[in-house]
Amino acid sequence: LSLRDGGKAQNALEMSLALNPSNVDTLAAYGRVLMHKGMTIGARINNDPEEEMLMDAAEHALRSAVALVPTHVPALNNYAELLSEVRGQWEQGKALLKRAVEHAAAWGPVVEGAGR
Repeated sequence: LSLRDGGKAQNALEMSLALNPSNVDTLAAYGRVLMHKGMTIGARINNDPEEEMLMDAAEHALRSAVALVPTHVPALNNYAELLSEVRGQWEQGKALLKRAVEHAAAWGPVVEGAGR
């Protein structure tokens, strides 16, 4: 996802969340877009304040999605990735990933970052 495409996706998801702030699929997608946008910026510029702001917003969206629907596999996967890969919180990330695997059978095939 390029920064330009990430910005477009972010805007569309923000409009959707303005209409329905508790849509778990949208929260999961929004968290993923913000996380990848932050990772793209972080790969270019070390310790960029915008990267940290994006990661904080991504974590908030993903934590909210998991709180609303604790069995939401895409949100669990995205949150696990953020905690392990971005925050370095490996044990918490592994625990979320384990929950995602436990609930995956009920979801069927899941496309990365998408809803069911």
